[in-house]
Amino acid sequence: MNEAIDRGFNSRVPETTTRRHIHFSVSAFPVNVFLIDGHVHVHPAYDERVFLEAAHANLSKHGTGQPTLLLAEMQGVNVFAKWRSGNAPWTVTLTDESCSLFLNRECETNIQHSTFNIQRRTDDGEHPRSNIQHPTPRVSSRGSSPSPHRSGEGESGATLLIIAGRQIITAEKIEVLAQCTSELFPDGLPLDETIERAKATGALVVLPWGVGKWFGARGRLVAQAVERHDVLLGDNAGRPIGWPSPALFSRRAVLPGSDPLRLKSEERVVGTFGFRFSCEWDARRPAASLAAELRRMTGSPACIGRRAAPLAFVRQQTGLRLTRKSVAP
Repeated sequence: MNEAIDRGFNSRVPETTTRRHIHFSVSAFPVNVFLIDGHVHVHPAYDERVFLEAAHANLSKHGTGQPTLLLAEMQGVNVFAKWRSGNAPWTVTLTDESCSLFLNRECETNIQHSTFNIQRRTDDGEHPRSNIQHPTPRVSSRGSSPSPHRSGEGESGATLLIIAGRQIITAEKIEVLAQCTSELFPDGLPLDETIERAKATGALVVLPWGVGKWFGARGRLVAQAVERHDVLLGDNAGRPIGWPSPALFSRRAVLPGSDPLRLKSEERVVGTFGFRFSCEWDARRPAASLAAELRRMTGSPACIGRRAAPLAFVRQQTGLRLTRKSVAP
């Protein structure tokens, strides 16, 4: 397994940190299903509590599975690091890797310690149990962690799996997603160098579709990069219904995601478009499990949700352009 993804989190937790007791069983998911939004931004204008509630509600409506967000954070933004420190609207539960965590919502407020009772399927189908102690950063009394069950639901709350990742803008103004990693990357480097740097960290590299970004010279660069590199492609909710699928989508596996815009009205878009994915996974290292299985895909996973209607697409693009004008010097 790639070292960059596989390494654990060894930083010491402050003395003020409390610990939670939760029973976390991978076997609680009947077929190890994830309900994934594959392209997620948490913009500064968003109310994070509203955002998380929308993410869970939108993904959970698609049935049994673990609601999961693959973050694609932009330059200068690191909400994942903030949440991982315990500064989050929901309670944080750490994993054994630096690029994933669980956010949990429930009613309790005072918890003393955290224990994961993890069951993992072995080759012979057995489920040996191991108890692993994890320090959990303290968060505000606005929520605390449930056990994840169907559709990420606990007995008194909800659970979201959050996996870190970055959106990088190359010198050619092409977007590259480095997912399943907590590493940071500079903008402004050539496309090939950006991809190679991301791959060197063990990241899952995705080239996402964008309005006007796969046309002309840039489109040719993307096509050449797909030929040269082992990458996945990304679709997003902003590609309106009726817009033809790019020809490249027939050449590589495609991961759908909502790709919410920075408009305040977009904070509830998260989770409205994504994919369902089934695989065996280790709850202590969910990002590593997912990255490894996604790389093995021979075809695109099943989509969930839907893309924007044409009129909604026009409103989004108009609002985005007006916002750009309002912040222009």
